[in-house]
Amino acid sequence: MKKIIYLILMVLLLLSLAVSTYAEAQKDYDEALTLYRSGKVDEASKLLDTFITMYPDDPLMPNAVFYRAELEKDGELAFDYYKRIVVEYADSDLADNALLKIIQFYYSQGLYRKAKDGYEQFMDNYTESDVLDEAQYGLGETLLKMQQIDDAMLAYQKVIEKHPLSEWCSWSQYAIGLAYIIKEDYSSALRELQTVITKYPDAQLMPQTLYKQAECYVKLGESEEAEKIYQEIIDNYPNSNEAMLSQEYTSESTTIGTTTVASEGFYTIQVGSFTDLDNAKELETNLKEKDYNVVIDITEVKGAKRYRVQVGAYPTKEEAIAKAEELKKNEGLNYWVVGK
Repeated sequence: MKKIIYLILMVLLLLSLAVSTYAEAQKDYDEALTLYRSGKVDEASKLLDTFITMYPDDPLMPNAVFYRAELEKDGELAFDYYKRIVVEYADSDLADNALLKIIQFYYSQGLYRKAKDGYEQFMDNYTESDVLDEAQYGLGETLLKMQQIDDAMLAYQKVIEKHPLSEWCSWSQYAIGLAYIIKEDYSSALRELQTVITKYPDAQLMPQTLYKQAECYVKLGESEEAEKIYQEIIDNYPNSNEAMLSQEYTSESTTIGTTTVASEGFYTIQVGSFTDLDNAKELETNLKEKDYNVVIDITEVKGAKRYRVQVGAYPTKEEAIAKAEELKKNEGLNYWVVGK
């Protein structure tokens, strides 16, 4: 009898320890997830590392590894985390997401053949995945990079047909338009881009779509139509990069004053265009503090002043582009190289 009681007590003790460990693991995981969602990368990463070390058999391990991968800044280390999920936790709900991340890594490294094979494998193995639409779109992007234009267009079309409610539909429709531009079929490109505007009026890529339409009209020699669209972008999407680019092509854009250092025959780098002078000055001050040679060029568009922040003066366009790429890398700024 004593032996039976002892065994029962031992079982109860082990169960208590297991429940306690599970509860502690859940608590640590929830805390890490809260930090992750709050954007506290370093704190979340440390807590997830601790979780992965302390609770290797916990059911939440695949989730912890996935979120740790999401927080990893080193692409190759993130790749290893995602691969671990695919290999060790193939039955996890996140295995498909992890595989997609691996394929996207191949694409980012220019390994397009691997990416293509990966996407095709993904669609064969995860026919019910909630990221199947994204994988289908990724296949289109990969095929486009491989210059398999017609196959890319078919891949994009499948996104639209098979996933009509997907956020990737508008991007796929836009990409079909870009594919026709690559083929130099500008009339067809205009038609497909117009479908984006008509079918997906709330899509985030509206300024890009309009800008590509304008470029098509330029290629077709219809400069008046192009200018109308450039002006539409400026009027309706004034804070977009495309609005900044469009200003260079409108007849209503007139320089009324400047303190630019770029003299006649030189090139300068435009990194911002604002309707508010204070915003322009803020960017100017920020760049000057980092020893960039910055000025504000004042331009009038349809009677309204715009303040263009410009950097440097370069004798050749190639030098300006090289410096502009450096600016984009170091400061995260989009640019437009302007000839003087």
